[in-house]
Amino acid sequence: MDTVNPNVGFFEIPKYTNWADFKALTTKVKYETSILFFDAATGYLFENQQLIDLVRIYKDQMSPERIAPIRERYLKLLD
Repeated sequence: MDTVNPNVGFFEIPKYTNWADFKALTTKVKYETSILFFDAATGYLFENQQLIDLVRIYKDQMSPERIAPIRERYLKLLD
C-alpha cells in the first residue's frame, strides 16, 4: 500500500508485460473480480541491482483486502 496516497496499492508481478498485453490482461481482470472499478498501470523499481516489475492499482478506499483479489487474478492469468 502507498503510504502517501491511501487509494493506491502496488504488487509485484513475475515478468515484464508490454502495454498492449497489459491492457488486455487488465480488461480480463476487471471482469473477473469482485472489484470492477479500478485503474491499473505497470511500473517497476530498481532494487539490489535488479528490476522488479509492478502493477499499480488506484481504487477509492484501497486496502490489502480490496487489492488481494485483483492481485490474485493478475497472477493467475500471467501464469
